[in-house]
Amino acid sequence: MVPMQRKPAPQRLDDLPDVFRLWPDAGRLLGLGRNAAFDCARRGEIPTLRFGKRLMVSKAALMRLLAEGQPVAAPGAAPAGHDLVSLRRRRAVP
Repeated sequence: MVPMQRKPAPQRLDDLPDVFRLWPDAGRLLGLGRNAAFDCARRGEIPTLRFGKRLMVSKAALMRLLAEGQPVAAPGAAPAGHDLVSLRRRRAVP
């Protein structure tokens, strides 16, 4: 049995593309484990964009977060812990 190879953590924010995955890229860069990264995203502490089931992080939003020390919602992002589909479903239910 061959052991799984772990992708090395990005060393610098500059090493990442403009939009990247919450886990492992943003989480490891911030020194967070998988569960902690998703918990922070759910609480809105890490600004995320949802594409289907994938949670992505904008490099610009993460840079603002690190510079200001405050969670920053990405432009056009749904409220923390929500995606557009679930918001539409909730509104449609009487």
